[in-house]
Amino acid sequence: MMKKILLTLLTLFFCLQASLAVLFYSEVGTRLVQQLLEKYPNEAISITSIEGRLGSDLTIRDLLVKTPLLDISADVLHLALNPAGVILGHLSVSELKIKELKFFFKVGDDPEPEVVSDEPFILSLPEQLVPFVGIYLKNLQIDGIGFYAPDGERVEYLDRALLSADVDGKRVTIRNLQVEDEAYAVKLSGSARTGKVWLADISGDWRFSNWDGGELLGTLAAKGPLPDMDVKVVLLAPTRVDIVGKMTKLPGNPYFEVTGKGVKTALPLIHPSCPDIRLDAQVKAWGNINDYYGVLKSKGEYWKFKGISGELALHGNFDNIHFKDVLFKHEKTVVGIEGCYLDWENAFMVGGLLNIRGFNPGVIDERFSGSLDGVIDGKLTYDDALSAWYNLQNVRGTLRGYPLTAGVKLRFTGDSLDLDKVFLSSGSSYLDYQGHFKEKMDMSLRLRSLTLATLLPFASGLVDADLSLAGDYATPLLRGTFSGKDLRFWDYYIGAMDGRVVDASAQGRALQLKVEARELHGYGVDAEIGSVNMVGTPEKHKGTLTLGQGADSLKIRFAGGLKDAAWQLGFSRFSLSHRYLGNWHLAGKPSFLLSSQEIALQGLDLVSQGAKFHLEGGADFSGEENPYSFSAGLKDYPLSLLNDKDIVDPLLSGKVSGELSLAGDGEKITSARVAGHLGDFRFALPSLSGKEKQYSKVGADLSADFDGKALVAKFAARINEGLVQLDLGADWNGNLQANLGSIGLSGKGTIRALSLEPLGILTGYLLESEGDIEGDLALSGTLGKPILHSKLDLVSGNILLPSQGVELKDVTLLIENLEDRGLTLEANLSSGAGRAQATGTLLWQNDFDLAGEIQIKGKDVLVLDMPEYLVVLSPDIDLKFDGKRMDISGKIAIPKARIMPNNLSSAVSQSDDVVFLDLKTGAVDRAYKLQTGLEIEFGEDVRFEQSGLVGKLAGTIFIRDESSKPMTATGKLNLVDGKFAAYGRTLDIVRGQILFTGGSVTNPGVDVRAQKEVFLQKGIRGRYILGIDITGSASDLRYTLFSSPYMAQADILSYLLMGQSLFSISDSEGNILADAATKFGWSDGANLIRSIASALPIDTVHMETDFEDSDVSLVLGKNLTDTLYLGYDYNILDQVGEVHLRYDLENGFFIDTKGSSEATGADILYIFER
Repeated sequence: MMKKILLTLLTLFFCLQASLAVLFYSEVGTRLVQQLLEKYPNEAISITSIEGRLGSDLTIRDLLVKTPLLDISADVLHLALNPAGVILGHLSVSELKIKELKFFFKVGDDPEPEVVSDEPFILSLPEQLVPFVGIYLKNLQIDGIGFYAPDGERVEYLDRALLSADVDGKRVTIRNLQVEDEAYAVKLSGSARTGKVWLADISGDWRFSNWDGGELLGTLAAKGPLPDMDVKVVLLAPTRVDIVGKMTKLPGNPYFEVTGKGVKTALPLIHPSCPDIRLDAQVKAWGNINDYYGVLKSKGEYWKFKGISGELALHGNFDNIHFKDVLFKHEKTVVGIEGCYLDWENAFMVGGLLNIRGFNPGVIDERFSGSLDGVIDGKLTYDDALSAWYNLQNVRGTLRGYPLTAGVKLRFTGDSLDLDKVFLSSGSSYLDYQGHFKEKMDMSLRLRSLTLATLLPFASGLVDADLSLAGDYATPLLRGTFSGKDLRFWDYYIGAMDGRVVDASAQGRALQLKVEARELHGYGVDAEIGSVNMVGTPEKHKGTLTLGQGADSLKIRFAGGLKDAAWQLGFSRFSLSHRYLGNWHLAGKPSFLLSSQEIALQGLDLVSQGAKFHLEGGADFSGEENPYSFSAGLKDYPLSLLNDKDIVDPLLSGKVSGELSLAGDGEKITSARVAGHLGDFRFALPSLSGKEKQYSKVGADLSADFDGKALVAKFAARINEGLVQLDLGADWNGNLQANLGSIGLSGKGTIRALSLEPLGILTGYLLESEGDIEGDLALSGTLGKPILHSKLDLVSGNILLPSQGVELKDVTLLIENLEDRGLTLEANLSSGAGRAQATGTLLWQNDFDLAGEIQIKGKDVLVLDMPEYLVVLSPDIDLKFDGKRMDISGKIAIPKARIMPNNLSSAVSQSDDVVFLDLKTGAVDRAYKLQTGLEIEFGEDVRFEQSGLVGKLAGTIFIRDESSKPMTATGKLNLVDGKFAAYGRTLDIVRGQILFTGGSVTNPGVDVRAQKEVFLQKGIRGRYILGIDITGSASDLRYTLFSSPYMAQADILSYLLMGQSLFSISDSEGNILADAATKFGWSDGANLIRSIASALPIDTVHMETDFEDSDVSLVLGKNLTDTLYLGYDYNILDQVGEVHLRYDLENGFFIDTKGSSEATGADILYIFER
């Protein structure tokens, strides 16, 4: 019996295998599938054809599945099953490819409102898949997924979707899920444990790039039971934002509770259309897509507004967002927004009421400092057309110290614009404007003493105007008057202007336009008068334009009119006289056309002393591309015209010719040409030998052509025996919006026997040079990072620096290429008895950024040789720099120097009021940072002599300088063999120190002792040491008298300066002594002056100081009569006396005489009071 059962089962198994084989590997299975699909109720599923076998590859074409809510179609469905898995209870799909999967949503009867349950959602596998133990999907690929609205319009399209997943009875594993589109992409992986409640753990990356500004990149993670999951979304680039929270009630009625945080988030990095706002923000949001709430708190900056804080609350749904409790603060400015909303249910709308208090426009431009309050109410709607209305009202406050009131009412509805009650007043100035624009125009503008600077930061001056505009756009009617004075626009100035326009452009009516201006200066114009006059009718009129008079003037006479909505002009006179350019006159009949569609100038030809100039061009505004083209040419312009204009030195001769043409549109240049020729050029230059050197074989040629794809340029120049030839190419499509730094370069050049002597012209003779440059060049790389293969050699070069009294001799320069990274350079020179060398490298980093390191070494190099200064240096310096900073370090030894300035009074030291802010506490950082750390060593032969002080400086200091911080120093300088002479007496400096302890280099510490030996009587007891101690800082010196043995302070001062006791001095010596006491700050000096003055038969005694000449004088004076004054001035430092006599002639007239041993003079003066 058992054998029969086993035999029966075995027979059934083989029958099953045979049946499956027939089903999977014959047409039987294919036809069976097709019949099942065709018999589906209501033709809910249909196909055009089915090909292949179930057990291998099966292709279904034009699949259509209909449901009550939507239809689903696929152009091609390709399925590859593994039949062996079916026998084992597995549904194994090797490959499933679908092309053009489309979802068509339908419009049906309004369904009953869905009752959403808060019960936990239970998810189970479809019953059709229950017989299978496992489902294995190796590769699902869908190329093209479209979503279509009921009217057939495509609302969304995905390029590709990929899926690789496994499903068994307890777990769903997603190995790879990708959705790709040009605008966004998602890539996920993870798993979920199945059961009554699914537990999921999914993570991945996402990308969004639906704009021109770049991509958003981030990560996504979700974990937990499907009804209640923890989620985390992170934006990683271009800035970082973290959002964490929970999603509950999944999937039927998703509810979220999330918090977000962004640190220094730059909104333009997220989307280029966003304003340049940078935020530290915290947000909290909760709800579902149909009913959600949020709270935002932030701090950040926008433009010039630093430290903005804001907070708001919102309530929104799928159709709109309402904002409440919106408040922004910045310094004293408070902005509150009431009733703000965004609505897009039927049409896009935004509106609200803004209350602004304490706004300071000076944050934007410090010239407009003030405080303003105001209210802005408005609404903007966009449906088929844009419409809006705004009301700026109750604007009051102060601007630049003046009271200000303003207001605007604006309404825009598709094809019309209404401006009502636009006004602004400040003091006696006001602006009043209103108008209506549709098919017809009706506008009026009134200005009274309006200061332009209140409206335009680049302008100033007062304007008065009464203007009106009416009519239509084809024939507008403009009339009114206007005037102004002290007008300035950028660097252009008009002293005064008056104008009048009557019935301009009203068809058939008389037309009159008259404008007169005085004192016009700027942009090469320097004219006392200017005018425009035009009379006639709109269809036919004539006019003149005059600028300047005499040698500098421009006169144009024109005639024309309006025809076919275009202004067409012809010119019968064009006369230009210019001190630099010469006299030019019209040689042809130029014409000009201007309309809303185009602008064109043709045939402007000018001639001047054999030279010719040509200009024409135009632009077309009728389409979207806005093409333009123009060309200009100059032929045989004589350079000798410049010789009489005090423009150039030396005198020049020769002729210049050139041409320029350009064509393109709003996005790119399509063609261009530049060419120039300099011929028969001659000039003469002084040489270092003192003789003039003639340059008679000078010429140059330049050509550059661009065809929309590449630029080819050639340059050749000769200067006597010298020659320069350059060939350059650049790969560029003319796109002005492209990154110019990426333009590819190629080129080569040759330099032969190029003299340095003409450099004197270029430097305004700050240097005179001689020597020749030889070299070869090769160029590659990009415009932003060029690669220069070169070798330049300067031999036998001599450079004279007249302003420094130094001649640099035997100057050599060698520049060579450093592979593809940059250049190496080596320079040598001698000056005086010393020689210096500079070596280094220059490296290209990023586009237009140059980095490098240069070492400068030398010994006994003469850098300054003037009557007052002689300086010899021995440098050993390193310079390191990149695109952001430069570091200077090393040592500079000064073995020899003579410092004997005639006047140090012009030197300006740093004020005590200057405060340097640490960059970390809010000071503005510099774009380029400089940091210096140098050791300065003063040698044995550094001498100083000024204002009576003579000696040698010796020692070492270390100087440190950082951007935005004061220069500091550490170290000590000693004054050796020093002497100090004042008031005709000389003191020996026995101790002299200048101490730098890390503070400002301009305010070191001072410790000086100057003394002399005095013998009051014979013998050791009559020997006294008298002197002055000077201590403190350079900005706060303290003077102390001392003696050994003890002596009264007044006697010390008397013996030091007069050589005798206080009781033995004369009256004049007493005055000098009193001055010294006052000048050096001794407390009894004032009393001493008063006591001396009371003992002398004089009316005045005082000190006068001339800071410009570093002079100190004692002034004694006596009024001999009511009209006669006699005085005596004694220069204490120069020891020169001057007699001063003044006689009053009454009625404001005086005779004033001064006489001394050096000079005598007399003046007649008239004095009056205003």
